[in-house]
Amino acid sequence: MDAYGTLDVAWIQGYNGQRSEFINRDVICFKCGNKIKFVHESGEENVFPAPTPDGIGVIAVQGIGHLVAFSNQSINPSVFVYVYPSFRLISELKDGAKLEYTKLAFSSSEYLATVSGIPDFLLTIWNFNTGRKLATHDMGKVIPNFISFNPANWRQLCMTTEKELSLWQIERSNDDYIIHKTKLKLPAVDGSDIENEFDGPTHASTSVSRMTVRLPQTSMAGVHGEEADRFMEYQDPTERVVPTEHVWTPSSDIIMGCVGGQLIKIDSESNAIKMLYSPSPRASSAMSRTSHSLAREESQAEDSALNLGFADMLTEGSVTCLLLHKKGLFVGGQDGTIRQLEIQTNQIRSAKKDGEVQVWRMENAELISAFNIGQEACCLVSSPLTHLTVVGTETGHIYFVDLTKLENPRIIHRIHMHTGPIAYMTWKLYASWAVVMDGTINAISTYRQEESKMTKIVVTSNTTNIPTHGATRITHFTLSDDVLTDTKPFHATIKHDFDDAAIHKVTYNFANPSSGIAAADGNDRPIDVSAHDFHSGGVKFFSFSADSSKMLTTGFDGTMCCYKWNFSNSARGKSTIESAKSHYAALLAKGQPEDEALGSMEDWVLDERAQSGNKADRAEKAHKEEDKQYSSVKQDLRLQIRDMRRKLQTMMKTNETVPDVEKLSHHDFDLDTEEQSRLEAEGEAEVERIRTEKEFENLAKMYLAELIRKQCWDNMTVKGRGITAFNSSLEVNNYPMKARDQKEMDELVRVKALRQIEINEMQTRKELTEIIQKATTKAAEDDDLNEGEDVEHAGRESAATTGSLGAEYGGDSELFYSQFELHTREQKMNQIVLLKDAIYRIKVYFDKQFDEVYHKKEQEIAKIKEKNNRIYKIIDDLKLDDEQVYKPELGVTERPELLLTVQDDEVKVERFLTPEQRKQLEHEQKAEEERRLREKSDNWRERGLDMMMGGVLEIKKEDELKKDIAMPPFMTAKPESEWTEDEKKVAQEYERKVRELNEEREKYRKQLETELRKLQSLIQESTQVFDETLYQLFIKKIKTEMVLYQEELKIHRMKYNLLLEEELDNRENELVELLEHKKILKNLADETVIQARKNMEEFHEEYRNLEVEEKLLDKNFKKEFNDVPAVIADHLYKLFKRKPRGQRARGGETPIIDPNSGNPFADRPSTARKAEDQEHFLEMALSELDKPSNAPEGCEPEVWTRLCRYRREKISNEQLVKAKAQVLADMEEFYKRRQIEDDTLKLDIDDLLEDINKLREDHLRFIYNLEVQLLMKQGQVEVDPGNYIYDYRSSILIHRNVVEELNGKIQQLGDSKIASMIESKDFRKGIIQLEWEHKKMTMLMEDLHNKMRDIQNLKVTREIQAFLNEGDHEGKKAKEISVLEQTILLMKQHHEKNLRERKKAFKELRKTIQDKEEENSLLDVELQDINVSVNERRHIHQVNADKRSDAGKEQRYREIVQRRKLVDLAKAQAQEVAVLRAEVERLRMRTFPALVQVEH
Repeated sequence: MDAYGTLDVAWIQGYNGQRSEFINRDVICFKCGNKIKFVHESGEENVFPAPTPDGIGVIAVQGIGHLVAFSNQSINPSVFVYVYPSFRLISELKDGAKLEYTKLAFSSSEYLATVSGIPDFLLTIWNFNTGRKLATHDMGKVIPNFISFNPANWRQLCMTTEKELSLWQIERSNDDYIIHKTKLKLPAVDGSDIENEFDGPTHASTSVSRMTVRLPQTSMAGVHGEEADRFMEYQDPTERVVPTEHVWTPSSDIIMGCVGGQLIKIDSESNAIKMLYSPSPRASSAMSRTSHSLAREESQAEDSALNLGFADMLTEGSVTCLLLHKKGLFVGGQDGTIRQLEIQTNQIRSAKKDGEVQVWRMENAELISAFNIGQEACCLVSSPLTHLTVVGTETGHIYFVDLTKLENPRIIHRIHMHTGPIAYMTWKLYASWAVVMDGTINAISTYRQEESKMTKIVVTSNTTNIPTHGATRITHFTLSDDVLTDTKPFHATIKHDFDDAAIHKVTYNFANPSSGIAAADGNDRPIDVSAHDFHSGGVKFFSFSADSSKMLTTGFDGTMCCYKWNFSNSARGKSTIESAKSHYAALLAKGQPEDEALGSMEDWVLDERAQSGNKADRAEKAHKEEDKQYSSVKQDLRLQIRDMRRKLQTMMKTNETVPDVEKLSHHDFDLDTEEQSRLEAEGEAEVERIRTEKEFENLAKMYLAELIRKQCWDNMTVKGRGITAFNSSLEVNNYPMKARDQKEMDELVRVKALRQIEINEMQTRKELTEIIQKATTKAAEDDDLNEGEDVEHAGRESAATTGSLGAEYGGDSELFYSQFELHTREQKMNQIVLLKDAIYRIKVYFDKQFDEVYHKKEQEIAKIKEKNNRIYKIIDDLKLDDEQVYKPELGVTERPELLLTVQDDEVKVERFLTPEQRKQLEHEQKAEEERRLREKSDNWRERGLDMMMGGVLEIKKEDELKKDIAMPPFMTAKPESEWTEDEKKVAQEYERKVRELNEEREKYRKQLETELRKLQSLIQESTQVFDETLYQLFIKKIKTEMVLYQEELKIHRMKYNLLLEEELDNRENELVELLEHKKILKNLADETVIQARKNMEEFHEEYRNLEVEEKLLDKNFKKEFNDVPAVIADHLYKLFKRKPRGQRARGGETPIIDPNSGNPFADRPSTARKAEDQEHFLEMALSELDKPSNAPEGCEPEVWTRLCRYRREKISNEQLVKAKAQVLADMEEFYKRRQIEDDTLKLDIDDLLEDINKLREDHLRFIYNLEVQLLMKQGQVEVDPGNYIYDYRSSILIHRNVVEELNGKIQQLGDSKIASMIESKDFRKGIIQLEWEHKKMTMLMEDLHNKMRDIQNLKVTREIQAFLNEGDHEGKKAKEISVLEQTILLMKQHHEKNLRERKKAFKELRKTIQDKEEENSLLDVELQDINVSVNERRHIHQVNADKRSDAGKEQRYREIVQRRKLVDLAKAQAQEVAVLRAEVERLRMRTFPALVQVEH
């Protein structure tokens, strides 16, 4: 192909949105396909093809040196650095990546940063002039989205990713370079600085857990390293900003844009992050595209706050590209808008007495705008959120002024507040409300408590007639949010004054008038400023700026002064200004929507209400005129529609009357068939869609139901069910249980076998110990036996020490570990397995009892159903329609399988049937109707039964009682006066039979009622017995639940301990790994320090040699020029010491300000260019000095040439010494930093060792200081738990013997006290007894005196004389008593004899009655049989009545009469028996003796 020439690129077009940069002032450079395209502002284009066929990866541009760097796409790619426009290759950088480069970045000098991608992720710093790799750092699988050098300091580098912001510091020691990384946490989206990291107590840091170390969340989660960082990011719930791009400022600060529209400022020295701008929710939700012009609106902002028009405010996606310019910060984004953000100063708003409101620029006191409100102004206040200023006037009006546009202020509202002047106004912090005061108020202060939602207000006022004396009263009151929302409920009177109690009003009076109150920190020195002349009245008002950086004062002398705070470099000063700035930035963000609303308000005019009323009237009038104008048209349309409707209805009615042949279908009356067809089609389609959706929904529900049934029903070996009580709402459920899988059973078998081996081993060891101990003395053997008994007794732990009552409810096992032996992890895990098995057995034990009660309820229900059958028969016989029958059934709780099937009665909607189902249903109904008709036709079986047996196969008593006795025909045909004697007898017989039948019916009814009540009572008793059984089962369930909770508590405690132990192990492993890592770093740091010290010493020695050589050159000057005369030599020496001026042309790293450049850093040359320029200027200066015209007179040319050569050597050595001195200073600084790092690592290692030792001590304490679960009886817990679970950390656990001993001592002391009290009581009782005996003896003496007096006055009667004369008066009385006793005895014997005779007669009568009752019962049976026979005969007689004669009529009549007489005789005899019984009772009562008291 060489014969045909070469193939070059003619042109290439396209742009894929990648980053593009200016390579000089006029040319922009970007990647275009596999080429790099350069476009001049004039339209000229150049294309640079890739030097390799692999393609171009990423590119970077340096505008200072007109350099472009790019990487190729290949294995082991390289980075090529070219100079534009000559496209000269400067260097090719190799071995920086294995597969790809992701980012490239130039510094302002000769350094280049590259970032490699998969798989190495390395940050590499290059010197592209020499092609040398200076330093490399592993980034840890992080792909940055932007990277840049600090233009003012190439040693600083900033890198951002979607989740990370990192600053990199490059340190240098001669030819050694080190990169240090500082990772910064991104702020929250809303700009809050609240750290949401977990700072509460962890498992191992609480006082309950017996730990002294605090475990981080990573140790709790068991992660470390990179996994720990990812875990902490996952745990962070705060939504954080996502960086897009950043720029550096000349002060080495970083301004970073974010995806959500936020702007962030980072201080590279202190690493402090501050939110400059955060869009409001309204701004972040929708991008404003109303204007694409540059926004330069001025508003209140501090030195780092940003001013931008709210019509073009930053929104989400509007900050993807940043550019710093001298005129401000340019921001571009996805909304296609470029915004210029300016850094402005505050504005000052003031008001003059004549009502003129002025706006000043704070920076240079320039008047921006002024206007007059038309009233005399008294005070002025500005909103901290919005561009709103409120002016108070002498007339009591308040004017609201909109300053959104500073050059064109306007009044938007006015309100009248007071009849007098407005003396003072203040604005609430967040501009939600303002406070206005009249002339009697001096000052006011507000404070908001966000926790209690209360606002406190302090007001000072003057109660005298001399306002200049200051305040004499201070009033404090509190306003809640309820008061601020609605003030009416808190008014005391109709004057709208507040109730003092509602606002908590407190008033204090000053002893001396006060002009104000000031508070200052005692540690600060007050600052005195003489702002205004006190002769003119002094200061009238002062205020701070929004960012608290300036203070403004106005005085009575008519001047306004501005003072600026010059904060010190102390931390306190910086924190003060930063706090004020951040506070103002937050207020600025919140005020954006308020300014939008403010700008949309109309200008205020005096007749605003009148105009609004006129507008409403005009609108209403226009509507009326329109209705009046088109009323006829509307009326005609309504009439036409009505006529069409009536005509159509008449046609449809006529169609109903015509024959079927002439009838039209309803569709023929449709006026728009196409629309109807369309609607029908849409309806059918909608129905089909809904049907399809419902089918899929039903299918999903069926699948879900089947899944639930399989998991919750089919897989359960014990189905979950319950039992409800008959007469209460009590319900007891069983424990649903699944079958234990084979893995769990194998684990249980393994643990049981292991535990059995441990028990056997322990028993064997104990036996061996006892055998060894038995070989000792007899006393020792006895002691060992006693100890063995104690051990055995201790081995049988009580429920108090086991911590549960599981042994009493089927969960007992001899394989359990004691709670005091659970030291190792394996023991705890085995104990958990055994406890789970115990829980399973406890549930099985309860389920067995549950099944027994369940079967018992089934049996009870079956018995109740049997009784209900009899109850139904009785109710039917008694015709008790209102009688309620208790019908218990097993509900869904007892039979949950009913939930798995849907009955027809559960479906409340009508069932949809397909046409096939309808046909089948109609066929079944037709067949059922035919069968029923066939059954109603002639049935010979039933007809024969009715004819022969009266329709029944067995005649029952209740059936006979239901039949009525036929009335004789004459009783209805004849009146009673015409009856014959026979007919009267027949009527009497009929009445007697009817009476007897009614008596039998009543007797049978009472019998049935008794039986009904008995059955109901039996059912009630059986249900009550079952409910009691169920209640006992419920108590067992409660106790079983308690036991299960106790066992589960043990399991959770052991799992908790296992988790703590695992966390401690994780933390220990983490600390050990960190210690090893620190040791490795320490070794590397030691090596680095040694190497740095060695290099520094070697370089210092070299530096000393150079200094010595330089001094030798100065000393050897006379030796070199010893052949020159002394005068010329002195002159030559002065020329030798003369320094060229060119080497001070440019020094240091200070940027050169170019007024024609928009770059805030100016066009600053690189280090290499600066060195070249410095050599060039030095060479020019030396050439100027080396001119022969500068040689002294009489100097030989050879000597001058030798002087010039010697001077050049001297200057060259000086420049080399200066360069070496700078390098030596860097090396010393590098060495100091390495020493600091080494010391820091040493301290870190010591701290880690201390933490590890403390952690191990805690681990041992955790293993041996066990927590045990104790089961305490009621009365053993002496701490009052209160309403909630008590925290027992402040309580102690003591043995009950201690309490018993104390109680014994207390009881002993109490007994002794009681004994002493009893002794004292007895002694006092003795005293009282002696006093009582003394009184008794006195009273007895008086009684004897009275008796003696009575005896002396006694009259002697005959009875007394007989008594006195009778010798044996007592014997006579005893004889009379004996005679009476014998008489009583004889009467008792006689009474007993009569009683025995009466009892014997009574027994005989009872036996006779019993015999009669038996005979009556036999007669009743015979009577029933006779009644049946009579009924049969009567039936036969009725059938053959016509054929039979009346021959036996008289005989039957005589039998009836005879029976009647016998019945009357029986009744008479019964009456006689009753009379005899009464007589017997009377005689029996007569035989009882009557004991009458004999009076003597």
